[in-house]
Amino acid sequence: MRTPLAIAAVVLAVVAVLSHGGGVAGAHARLDESTPAVGEVVETSPSSVSITFTQDVQKIGGTYGIDVSDGGGAEVTVADALLSDDDRRILTVELPASLPVGRYVVEYKNVSDADGDPWDGAYAFYVGREPTAEELAADEALIGEEENATATAEAASTPDVDGTATREADPTTGVPIDQDFDDDNGGAITLVLVIGAIVLIAVLVTVGFFVYSRRTT
Repeated sequence: MRTPLAIAAVVLAVVAVLSHGGGVAGAHARLDESTPAVGEVVETSPSSVSITFTQDVQKIGGTYGIDVSDGGGAEVTVADALLSDDDRRILTVELPASLPVGRYVVEYKNVSDADGDPWDGAYAFYVGREPTAEELAADEALIGEEENATATAEAASTPDVDGTATREADPTTGVPIDQDFDDDNGGAITLVLVIGAIVLIAVLVTVGFFVYSRRTT
């Protein structure tokens, strides 16, 4: 009786691995928290900008960074951002001493270490004064761009009610891209066929074992 149990255990392990691999959706190292925080008004000039992402970031030169610019669009950062060796979710860039009063825009980029997906975004903070209504509207636009990108990325990997992947929309027309959907659907069908074949083989081997056992007893 040990052989059928061993076969069943192997089949279950393989199915679990395949199911886990097939269910991995595209992920991104998104902004989790930052210092200064999104939209924060700080009384004095901060010495640095630090961002903690939702995933570890790949430590490959040129694929990650933080740029900070003033209200006129001039960059104020003069050094490269540093990725923490202790926690590769944390990216920090030093700022010049005594930034003038005003609005500052933080632009960042990274590549997720979990699956290699790139990500970028932007937000603003203020030094020494409250934002104007126009600046608040501009801040909302910055955050809105990231929220739209997040929604698009999540929709691309969210199953529909029929169990298939949501179609990715063309960024210009908003029309679903059929080819991408077909590719995703084909991958799901392949996974089902592989699992079905493994289960069928296991059943045949188990039946064969029982038939052989009865003949030898």
